Order: sequence, then C-alpha cells, then structure tokens
Amino acid sequence: MVERKLFILEAYYIQGNNRQMWRVTTPGGLSWYANIEEFTFIPLEICRTGVLEQVSAIQALLESSGDKWKFLGVLSRGPNGNILRNDGERYRKAILEKVATRQHVCNNCGMVCSHSETSPPVQGQERPTEGG
Repeated sequence: MVERKLFILEAYYIQGNNRQMWRVTTPGGLSWYANIEEFTFIPLEICRTGVLEQVSAIQALLESSGDKWKFLGVLSRGPNGNILRNDGERYRKAILEKVATRQHVCNNCGMVCSHSETSPPVQGQERPTEGG
C-alpha cells in the first residue's frame, strides 16, 4: 500500500502586510489511504506560490530521514466531482506520496532499510569488524 500524507494549509496575513502567507494546520500530517484516482488536483503550475513554498519545506523535512516524497498536488475536487468546500480561499489540502524505494541490507548498520546505500554511517555506531 502506498503511504500518503495529507497536509491542510491555512492562509493568513501579517498585520500591515497584504502578502498572503501559508502555514500547516495539522503539524504531523494525517496518514491517508484513499483511491487517489477519485480526486482532481489543481495543476502545480497554477498553485499559489506560498503553498508551493510551504509544501517544499514539508517535503524537505520528510526527506531528511532518507525517504523520497513526491508532491501530487492540491486537491480541488473529491469523488464524483464534488467540490471540496473547505478548500475555498483560506484552506488548501496538499498531498505528498512516498516514493517506493528498493530495500536492501544496509552497509552501515546491517539492518534492512530503504535509504541510500551511500549514506554515511549513523554517528556513534561503528561497523563490526572481523574478530570483534
């Protein structure tokens, strides 16, 4: 099963500034397993700049663990073409999907993992040597 994260972004304004800012309203994101084919997305080319900046920051944070994530887009319509009402002007629902990676036995720790085989060893852990 594909792992997806749903992040709800909220628009806000700073006093004395007309620039629209965005923040995550669900800090950890919500795990979400739904048929993605039933939803319509706003094309990335026309997403608001602030939304793209915030999602890029979230994506970078998620990828700091070694996993890869793909930004699917911002939801605009749900199953049967229903417009998602709470998206409106103030909220956006951004979807990130985990990219499947080939698991392998890690050269650094000996455990099964999916991060890059060339990643540096975990600090404080030495590789076991012959004869102990």
